[in-house]
Amino acid sequence: MDRSTLARKYRNAPNADLFDFCFDKFYEADTNHDGSIAPQEYLVLMKNMFGDGIDEEAVLADLKRGDKNKDGQITLDEWMDDLMNGDRPLPE
Repeated sequence: MDRSTLARKYRNAPNADLFDFCFDKFYEADTNHDGSIAPQEYLVLMKNMFGDGIDEEAVLADLKRGDKNKDGQITLDEWMDDLMNGDRPLPE
């Protein structure tokens, strides 16, 4: 799904004001550009957002929770659904 289509989808979501931030963070994390965030990419993303002291086991458990299709990765749709609807914490 492209950026403008996603922006329309989430324009009334609880965290709609953070759309650009969340969208950009996904593509920063997707370092191999395969359209998904693998566990190692997710860990790097969370450390960048929340600091190096973050609990790695908790991060990987969070990835599993957000992985709706259970393929071991976070897709853009899974990421945006969680963040835009307030289901995933965001840095202050």
